Amino acid sequence: MDSFKLCAAAMLITVAAVLVRQYKSEFVFPLRTASGVMLMGCGAVLLTPAMRFLEGLGQRVFAEGQASMLMRALCILLLVRFCAALCRDCGESTVALCLEFAGKAELILLAIPLLQELLADVEAILAW
Repeated sequence: MDSFKLCAAAMLITVAAVLVRQYKSEFVFPLRTASGVMLMGCGAVLLTPAMRFLEGLGQRVFAEGQASMLMRALCILLLVRFCAALCRDCGESTVALCLEFAGKAELILLAIPLLQELLADVEAILAW
């Protein structure tokens, strides 16, 4: 049911942005930004139970620190995606592309400790 409310809010925001663009185009960017932050906040609230479940599961399944690393990676992905979409809306596709590249580079750097642990485990198995 929450998705219907979010879709209705998004449609209202879209109509408002179209109307504002006709009269005062300089107010469209703040409207988009505020509405995007509001909708992402609502989505984050909806994800809270799932995040708690995954955190509990991660503490049981993954080694210490791996679950928090996966959560950080998810947050990085969502934040970079949102900011890149906002840059594209403003006509700055090059900035969006560079931001997405930097986000991917950060994810690779975040994954290095996991890869090191994996390689150490593989070496231990092969040495056995």
